[in-house]
Amino acid sequence: MGAGWSLARDLESMTLLDVYEAVEPGPLFALHRATPDPGCVVGHGIQPAMQRIYDGVEEALRRELARVTLEDVLQDVLAAPR
Repeated sequence: MGAGWSLARDLESMTLLDVYEAVEPGPLFALHRATPDPGCVVGHGIQPAMQRIYDGVEEALRRELARVTLEDVLQDVLAAPR
């Protein structure tokens, strides 16, 4: 016995964003690691175009994760029909 995790805060004060940032710091989405060909019609502008999209998606996802507490998740788990 004695294995597992112990939380330092109450479930009501911890969000899914807190958990994500503790486990996986950094952006939720990242651009492709390879640099596109700047001579290509698409390659020269794809990263700035996609970065704007990824930034919007990241902001929305972080907002949603920050809205949900671990208490919310626990209540949903306990309410699930068996």
